[in-house]
Amino acid sequence: MKHSGDEQLITAIFTLSRIIREQSMHGSQAEVHSMLQIKTLGIVAERVNPSMKDIADSLHVLSPSATDIISRLVRDKKLRRVRDAADGRIVRLAITPSGRAALNAGLRQVKKKLTQVFSVLNEKEKDDLAAILEKIIEKNNRQKNKN
Repeated sequence: MKHSGDEQLITAIFTLSRIIREQSMHGSQAEVHSMLQIKTLGIVAERVNPSMKDIADSLHVLSPSATDIISRLVRDKKLRRVRDAADGRIVRLAITPSGRAALNAGLRQVKKKLTQVFSVLNEKEKDDLAAILEKIIEKNNRQKNKN
């Protein structure tokens, strides 16, 4: 049975997403072993002392899940908890030098693996795919900024 263009595209995106998740950390020697941990470190690195809620919202997970991820990163000394100066009830996060090193190592590992995943494409195909993805991203960003 032939799939419609949308169905074929959606199936391909889900499959590619799975391949990227599996390949990006497969055999990783980095100290941080999950994509969520790398994303969490990245969020904390790019923002100024985000709260636990900020992390949960950015990861699109519930607070208990974010707490589990953050607790492991705190235990591994990649992040540290900091009390909000204005409201002591709020816990903020800061990345440690060890966390920044783990983030950089994790990003290098992911980039290396993604380069392997996309190695089946020639340069024109890579340029075309990048242009298509950038078009989708730009459209979504414009819509998000309207809301």
